[in-house]
Amino acid sequence: LRFDDFVQLMSAAFGFVQKCDTVYNNTGHSITTLHSTLIAQSKSFFLRQHEKHVQKLGSILSQEQWKHEKEVQTTFQTLVSQLTDITADDVAAALKRRVDNNQAPLFKHSLEMDAADITPSPQFLQPQDAQPTSLLCVANKGYPVGASVFLLVQLLADYDKYIFTMPFIAVDIIQRLIDLLKLYDSQTSRLILGAAAIETAGLKTITTYHLALAIQCLSFVRTLAPFLCSRYLPLLPPRHAAFVHNLFQKFLKEVQGHRNEFYLKIVNIMKDRLASTP
Repeated sequence: LRFDDFVQLMSAAFGFVQKCDTVYNNTGHSITTLHSTLIAQSKSFFLRQHEKHVQKLGSILSQEQWKHEKEVQTTFQTLVSQLTDITADDVAAALKRRVDNNQAPLFKHSLEMDAADITPSPQFLQPQDAQPTSLLCVANKGYPVGASVFLLVQLLADYDKYIFTMPFIAVDIIQRLIDLLKLYDSQTSRLILGAAAIETAGLKTITTYHLALAIQCLSFVRTLAPFLCSRYLPLLPPRHAAFVHNLFQKFLKEVQGHRNEFYLKIVNIMKDRLASTP
């Protein structure tokens, strides 16, 4: 079942429940069981999607050749611009009010929006005739990246759509989004620092070029993560917001630690080369 089809189906179901609520409220009864069932179905659908995404990202990473992709299509830059857009406070505030007030939990259908409407603000859209560049930019800083970063960006954009479409399970989705970031970080370290890419991707050896590109990929992820945190926190009540903020902070420390290990590896290689020079 495609995500857009699922949204259409569940929006109709929530609409039906809302109408039932109106009838039952007049009789002094509630239909919380139906609400809970639909929310559980939404969570189950997302978790199945998450499992597929984890497998796909792991597979692509294991085959990554760690070469600089010298043409960054504008599609991916637009997705990054969407993910770093923290100006959509009106949408976040509206969704948060509904969740706080225990109103219909509330596909964006109830806000007269559709899943396909989650697009960047106009100022972030790239011109249709824009030429591909060699760097993927975040916060006006460009990064040379490998092919696996493009898949990661696409998956993050999918999760972004899930979050704004199903805010009633936003915490679950954000947790899995952070899991994706952690997977990218840990697997990059394993494949390059641990040299597992020699076996999984057929690299002859791990060179300083591979180390340097991996650093740039992790730097991109590290720069993007705080924007994701700022984008999603307004959706959450204070207790959950603090929890999610701590998860992001923990991830940032982890990725910074791995980046430091990469830098140390390059420094040691250079020292060894200098020491062996006559």
